[in-house]
Amino acid sequence: MRHLIRHKRFLKHIKKNISMFGDKFVSIRLQFIKKMPFIMLQMPNNSLYKTFSISDWKTVETDIPGKANMYALKLHLSNKVTEIYFTTDKYRKQFTNVVLSYTIYNKAKEKKRNLNNSTFNNRIRKFENTRNRKLIKTNGNTPTIDENALQEFLNFGTYGGKANKYIKLQKGGKRLIRTGPKGGKYYMKGGNKVYIK
Repeated sequence: MRHLIRHKRFLKHIKKNISMFGDKFVSIRLQFIKKMPFIMLQMPNNSLYKTFSISDWKTVETDIPGKANMYALKLHLSNKVTEIYFTTDKYRKQFTNVVLSYTIYNKAKEKKRNLNNSTFNNRIRKFENTRNRKLIKTNGNTPTIDENALQEFLNFGTYGGKANKYIKLQKGGKRLIRTGPKGGKYYMKGGNKVYIK
């Protein structure tokens, strides 16, 4: 994410408006790295985070000739909040989409260890098309994850139904839990139905 500002005149402007922007304003470089099984956000101090979210999209006036506005957001990392400024709204949207997509990916990986990166986007498209529901919604003017849709997505099966459930056997292995015509739960063992009490 290299689209963060490095404008000297804006830095001078920041120093004149400390109460508005805080006492520090520096250029930073963020990058996402794959640290199995999660997508981690690496901060300039080399700290790694797998949980992150975004809030408070806003437009900030700069008084810079030719660059009247900057585009800001707040990045939440665990218990830390960092305000980031972008030169264009396009870059802010790109960054936001990456952050929210990786947040969904990490939460999905915590529940579905067999979910691989190549099928992740296909799984999202299938969910959104089948349920006619988007995982990312706009809260005020800030894109956020729809937590209700996310929970539904995490229970979403490979073929558009609910995720399959299994029972572990005492002697090892597992069996698919099935539902009978009267709602009873059972699994198959040696060709016979074994009902779960």
